[in-house]
Amino acid sequence: MLYAALEWSTQNYSRFIDDLRELCGGGVFQMPADISVLSNADLSRNFQTYWQTPQCDAITRMKLFKLAWDLVGRHQQYEKFYAGASFILRGHSFRETDWASFKGIVERLIDSYGCDSDERHGGTTVV
Repeated sequence: MLYAALEWSTQNYSRFIDDLRELCGGGVFQMPADISVLSNADLSRNFQTYWQTPQCDAITRMKLFKLAWDLVGRHQQYEKFYAGASFILRGHSFRETDWASFKGIVERLIDSYGCDSDERHGGTTVV
């Protein structure tokens, strides 16, 4: 289960990040590089006037976009390879998983289905 979860995360994390990127649009590139914009009175006034939205003030919006950038930028590289390359994880899964046990579970489940003859469904009906 551990390797299955790690494999799933390496295969799906990028999809989540792509969705977040789409939601951000170009906003992460339009924000100031850092909070030093507030140290200049004119820049601070313009920033707080033009970067606010009905939902949040400019500073809160900047913090939100900084968080998004941490996730879609530098953090993505870390998370994508945190558990290792996916081909290595698949090797661990193949080598260390008790596949016979899982096969037995599936076979017992299939064997538990009862079948009666029924011409309408090609000769058998699952009960």
